[in-house]
Amino acid sequence: MIIRIFLILISVTIFSCSENNNSENLTSNNKSFVWKENLTVGDIPDDSVKGFLNGKEIKFEYVNFEKWRGSGDNVLNFSTKRPLQDCGFIENDDAFSVMIKNGDFNPGENSKISFSNNQDNFISYFHYYVEGKDILKVESPWSGIVIIDSLEDKKVKGKIAIVYNDDAKSWIAGKFEAIRCNN
Repeated sequence: MIIRIFLILISVTIFSCSENNNSENLTSNNKSFVWKENLTVGDIPDDSVKGFLNGKEIKFEYVNFEKWRGSGDNVLNFSTKRPLQDCGFIENDDAFSVMIKNGDFNPGENSKISFSNNQDNFISYFHYYVEGKDILKVESPWSGIVIIDSLEDKKVKGKIAIVYNDDAKSWIAGKFEAIRCNN
């Protein structure tokens, strides 16, 4: 009788532990990013920003937020390389850029809801380096969301999810912290 109760308790414990492990796996799997044209805020993963470019996943070493004094443009740049100094020039990198021409990113949500939605002042593109050649800039139809959580003097924090309608289905998604640059 005691052995039978002991075996039942062990079975219940093992069963409940395996249920918890499965639910944890489902939760973490739900947070991975999946390319789709019509994104929602809930599609943005809670992980650090990363991208997918030319069929390969890329990680960013440097993120900056530029405010251009003359034109009033605001640009978020995500690069696979760091400049020699913050806000400096970067050569031969793979990068994504999101820009609001002659305007500011609003705190909160900034979005372009579909590939066909045309917003002349809200643009995004990416470029990549081809060894022995040059930087190739790609301006493909895109849709996405940029959320600005905080705009401080030296840092900008937020989330991003943008998909591009190119053959490789390029994308960028996740949380970011950008160095603020005034040019």
